[in-house]
Amino acid sequence: MKKQIVLFCGLLLSTATFAQTIPNSSFESWVQYSAAGSRPEFWTTTDSITMGLSSNTVHSALQDLDASNGTYAVKLISSEVIVPFFGTVRGPGVLTNGVISASLTSYSISGGTATAVRSKFFNAEIKYLPAASTDAAVITAALLRRNTLTGNRDTIAIVSDTIDQPLSTYTPVALQFDYRDWVNNPDSCLILIQSSRGINDPNLALGSALFVDNLSFSGTIGVDDISATVKQFDVFPSPASSYVRVRASFTDKKSGVLVRVLDTNGKLVAEKELDDAELSFDVNDLSAGNYLMQLIDNQQRHLATRQFSVAR
Repeated sequence: MKKQIVLFCGLLLSTATFAQTIPNSSFESWVQYSAAGSRPEFWTTTDSITMGLSSNTVHSALQDLDASNGTYAVKLISSEVIVPFFGTVRGPGVLTNGVISASLTSYSISGGTATAVRSKFFNAEIKYLPAASTDAAVITAALLRRNTLTGNRDTIAIVSDTIDQPLSTYTPVALQFDYRDWVNNPDSCLILIQSSRGINDPNLALGSALFVDNLSFSGTIGVDDISATVKQFDVFPSPASSYVRVRASFTDKKSGVLVRVLDTNGKLVAEKELDDAELSFDVNDLSAGNYLMQLIDNQQRHLATRQFSVAR
């Protein structure tokens, strides 16, 4: 398995349908999406899409009796469908606790389920039977938090792993989250599991099968070990018209700390290294509105955030 940070489809971080834990994590409960097929309750798969495009002949996700324990598991299958006036579309079987929005060339995932825990690991039990040695399955999980300033969801932590070797029996995997935000707790999680990398991927092999069972989170990552190192972080004046000043101090000596200014869309508009306890930014060229000031340490960890505004 190889760690793969780049996601293979867009994760649209929109409003989630909330539950307190991973729902139906062992896939014992299934519901009919139509007379032709079913899906695990509280989950979405690509099965209804491939069945709909193929006149109910091509399954990409199935309820399977080959489970690690319990009665059922999910079997994801890489498949192809022939779309009139377009041609052949090849894609992975996909499982998500969010919602799939698909076109003939790509798909995106939104939503998720609620969690407020800074988990250390995302766990699964999987069996992988690739139809060719070039194929690979992908498991991705993200811990997210709604940004009240931008209305989008910020990534608190993420893990994505590529399964590129056959696993003939169920194998437990524990994937460690890569934390991007060491201050805030998540409010939701978004899980994406694929039997191959992506739609029309050149290495996709028809018939590659990924069996998935018993998903969970484990361990916790505290915020105090990072955020407690910030003794002071002041941004003033607010609103600002010409300059905004930053004053920061830490419980221990810090080097290479960056101060970043982002607009409400998350775009980086200015960045400076904090050489001393205080610095200033010229905001004469910034439009009126709200902005974020972030402290980033030399390991690219987010230490703290403050909001300020520019007035004209």
